[in-house]
Formats: sequence, C-alpha cells, structure tokens
Amino acid sequence: MASNRHEVTLWRKFRVEIEPLLPTWRREAQEAKERLDKEKSVRLEHGRSLTNLQTDARLEFQRMDTGIQKREQELTSLKSLRDVSLAMFDAHVPSKLHVDWSVETLKEKIEGLRESLRVDALDLQAKSRALRNLMLSKSGGVQQWVELREKELPDEQTLHEHEWFCEKARVLIDWFEPMECGPYIDQLNKEMVGFMDLASTFVGDLDLFDRRIQTFNTQLQKALSDTAKFERFRDLSVTVKSGVNQIEYLNVLRKMRDVSLSRHSSWRTHSIQERELPTVDDVMLVRQFKDILPADGRVQVNLSEHVRLECSLVENGQARRITNQEEFQAVSSNGNTALITAMFLMGFVQMIRGTDSGVRLTWVTDEVGRFDAGNLASFMRTLNDHQIDVISASPSVDPALARQFSRLSYFENTGAIATTRINAEEDFYVEN
Repeated sequence: MASNRHEVTLWRKFRVEIEPLLPTWRREAQEAKERLDKEKSVRLEHGRSLTNLQTDARLEFQRMDTGIQKREQELTSLKSLRDVSLAMFDAHVPSKLHVDWSVETLKEKIEGLRESLRVDALDLQAKSRALRNLMLSKSGGVQQWVELREKELPDEQTLHEHEWFCEKARVLIDWFEPMECGPYIDQLNKEMVGFMDLASTFVGDLDLFDRRIQTFNTQLQKALSDTAKFERFRDLSVTVKSGVNQIEYLNVLRKMRDVSLSRHSSWRTHSIQERELPTVDDVMLVRQFKDILPADGRVQVNLSEHVRLECSLVENGQARRITNQEEFQAVSSNGNTALITAMFLMGFVQMIRGTDSGVRLTWVTDEVGRFDAGNLASFMRTLNDHQIDVISASPSVDPALARQFSRLSYFENTGAIATTRINAEEDFYVEN
C-alpha cells in the first residue's frame, strides 16, 4: 500500500480539487466543442465566401481586362476617326463636346454624315458646273467677272474636295449679290430698253408711212373723182395701199413698241424694273429681235417696195381686180396696161397740178404698138383733155396709130432726123 500511497494522495487531491470542477469543465468542454463546431461552420462559410469572392474577383478582372481591351480598341477607332475620317474637320470641332453615343454608333453616324457630305458635294458640283457653264456661255461682263474671281481662289491642292466645290460655288453665288450683279443688270436693262425704243421708233416710222399712204390715197381718190374715164373700161378705180403690215417681223416690233411705251409710262415702274432681270417675255422679244437682225445688224426696209397699186375694172363684161405685177401683166395686151397706168398718172397729175392749171405734162410710153386704133384714140383724147402730151418710140408704126400724133420723127439712112407734122385735115408734110 505504501507503494501506492502517492496514487491515493493523488486520488484524494483529485477528489478534493479536480472532481468538483469536472462538471464545469465538462460544460466548458461541451461549450468549447460547440464553439469549435460553430467556428468550423463559420470557417466553411467564410471559405465558400472567399471562393465566391475569388471567383467574382477573377470574373471582374476578366471583365475589366475585356473592358480595357474594348476601350483600347475604341480608343484606336477614335484615333483613326480623328486622324483619318475627321482630320479635315479639326477646325470645326468645339473645345468641349459631350456626345452620349457609343463608338460604333458614332462611327456609323460619321460614315453616314460623310456619305451625305460626299453626295451633297457632288450635287453641288453638278449644279454649280451647270450654272457656271451658263454664265460663261456668252462673252461679256458676267464671263469676265467669273473668270477674274476664279483666279483669286486658293490652290485646289490645299483644300479638301468638298471645300473646293464650296469655294467655286461661292464665287458664283457672290455674283448675285446686289453690289456685284446690280450694275450689270442695270446696264442690261438699259440695253434692252434701247432695243425696245429702237423698235418703237422703227414701228412709228412705218406707221407714219402707212398713214401718209392712206392720206395720199384719199387725195388720189378725190382727184380721180374729177378725172375723165376711158371709154373702154367701166367702173375702173385705182387705189394706192401700204404693204408694211405684211412685213413678217412687224408683229415682233410692235410688241417691243408696246413694252417700250409701258416702261416709259411710269418712271417709278421703270426704276423698279432697272433693278430686276428682264422678264421671260422681254427676253423672248429681244431674242426674236436678234433673229430679225441681219449679219450687219441693220434692219432696212425699202418703202417703195411696200407701196401697192391696185385697180378694179369691168373689161368686156368681166370684173377684174389687179393687186400685183403678175396680175397687171396678165391684162389683155392691146394697150390696157397703158390705159390703167395713165389712170394713175392722171390722178397724180391732178393732185399736184390742180384742175385749173395751164401747165401741160409730157408722158413717155413705149406701148403704143400694142394699141388698136380705137383704144389709142380714146387714150390720146383723154390724156389731152387732162393736158398730158404723149411721146412714144416704135421701130415701125401703123399709119392708123400714127394719125393720133401731131408730130412724127424718124431716123433716115443718112442719120438725119425727118419730122412729119399732121394738121387738122390730116395732110402730111416732111421737114428734113
């Protein structure tokens, strides 16, 4: 037992010091175990959270890497847009600009706008080229102005294509500024007014000629009413008419005359028109006037060609009207043309000389050979009643016709001139 004393001592000490504490220790151990289990559970939860965080972090890093790569690509695209597509527009970009667009949307928008700019530039080029060709189609002030201004344009190599088109178009547009085109339009209107006034004067002269012909015909008809008629013809009348109204281009000149009168009718209206381009109708009139002008630019009218002699008569029971040379020559050839001409002559002489004048007139005719004796007698008698003497030349003469003349002269073989006088009893004698 002695050998086991220390164990007994230890047992007693256990029973006194330790055993009372065992329930507490067991409780604390249980609590510790529970805490350990709880901590293990928390540790496992934290492990899972850590794994999730690591996964999320890895994914986030991947997303960030992807975002960085995307941003780098977008940055590259933006630099390309800036240095290539938009390089020409640096001067037009504001210092601050916020655009809530993605790069792809921005690229699409830029490409769309560039395409619109290209189409608009080509359209501007086509329209300005057509306008330029029209402005240079005629030599003059407009052509010189455009060519001079185009020499002031900057070098084409220093500009972009659309800028060059705009600069060339701006030259043409500048022409239509009042300070540029105003003097030219004013001069153009003055030249047009000059053409209109010239046409008005020309038409006025023709109208005056027409009125004078009408006055002359009135006087002629009055003179003919006091003139004896030829027995061969019945209802013979002669008329002098003006043919100026048959001039083809007279209608154009009359329209120009009307425009000229309307312009001069109001100074205010005239002043307003001087600042505006001529109307389309006025331009058409000037173009028609230009077509009328011959190569030397002078319009001339031989007024004598527009005096028409007409007559109407009843010959052998047939009514005839003569209005031109062909119809006049178609009259029967037995001296009728001479009788009609004599009718005009008697009327003219009656107008000039009057009915009470003692002055005699000599008329030279070459148609005596075509008269028959009866017509010639009537012809000579009627003219003598109007104090008109007839002189005629003929290679040979019918004695029946020769008796109607008071004096006959002819050339002999020696060159001498023989003269035959006829007295009232129709006796002949010869003077050498």
